[in-house]
Amino acid sequence: MFKKLTVITALLGCFCLSTSAETISNKFFSLTMPDDTKDTYAVDKYDNEISIIEKISSKTEMGGFAFGLKIYRSPDDYVTFDGFKKIGELTAKNGVIYDMVLMRPTDIQYEEGDEVKRNYERLYEVGNNVEIKGINGNKYVKGKGMKGEELYKDVLLKYKKAFNENWGFKKYENENMGYAYYNLKEAKPNTDLMKEIGYTYYDVNNDGIEELIIGPTDKEKSGYIYDIYTMKNRKPIHVVSGGDLDKHFVCNDYFICKQYSINGTENVLSTFFLESNSKTMTPQYSIKYNSDKNAKMRWAESYGKSYIWDPISKKIYKNTLKNYTKDYKKFNFVPFSN
Repeated sequence: MFKKLTVITALLGCFCLSTSAETISNKFFSLTMPDDTKDTYAVDKYDNEISIIEKISSKTEMGGFAFGLKIYRSPDDYVTFDGFKKIGELTAKNGVIYDMVLMRPTDIQYEEGDEVKRNYERLYEVGNNVEIKGINGNKYVKGKGMKGEELYKDVLLKYKKAFNENWGFKKYENENMGYAYYNLKEAKPNTDLMKEIGYTYYDVNNDGIEELIIGPTDKEKSGYIYDIYTMKNRKPIHVVSGGDLDKHFVCNDYFICKQYSINGTENVLSTFFLESNSKTMTPQYSIKYNSDKNAKMRWAESYGKSYIWDPISKKIYKNTLKNYTKDYKKFNFVPFSN
């Protein structure tokens, strides 16, 4: 995965040492620090942000930043930052929705010494389960806007409608849906798509927000993916479709793999990373095998978006292909009939 932009929170604004365990508030929300962190941290806060800093390191160049919480109105404002991850949503009293984002340092932020290390590690841990509340008429809900069953209800209803009404190829195409469903009915007209097709939720890109994945309920094809949807600016968006000619899988837990053929001779496996708050699938690595015995490169690899191929040995190709295909994620798709 390509490295994204790294951001370290600047320790500016209201900056003060805590003298006891406390509830810390800004204009929108509050967080409560556990009693055992008393006198180990400093606080840096703004109207929309609170950061917790290890006390001793806060007086040095290391800074001591352990974790921070910040609300963002648009996901585009934070998804490119390393260490920033949505953990819920805050609805302001005027109805505006904000993402609550947990901010983490991207490198070591504390001074040397056993006491400092213990303080920092405990404060870092607190960030995982810190108690957050909306205040001043604002409401915070942990995990909101992150779970599939909440996010994709309308998309599922569209698929149920398509299957029940036996849509044609053009209708699927117009609705930006995969072709696999039409092909299944064409091959076997008695196929009950409500039973043969199912859905599940899985966080493909590990950003905390689940994607909707649609595929066959047949256990022998449990890794196949026919359609993927993700969230962009808090609305569902279609990512990619697959089928028998371009098989899609989740491989290595957090990458999308695609197997396809070019001109009937070149068999390609490509891996992609799904960018957060986007339908963009960024190419990572590809390998291919050319069955034409007269081809200049029988086995080859390529990195990134260039698709500039370099030759590799047959052994490397086979081992690489095996490593990817053995780790395909197996899904237990819930039939639409359920």
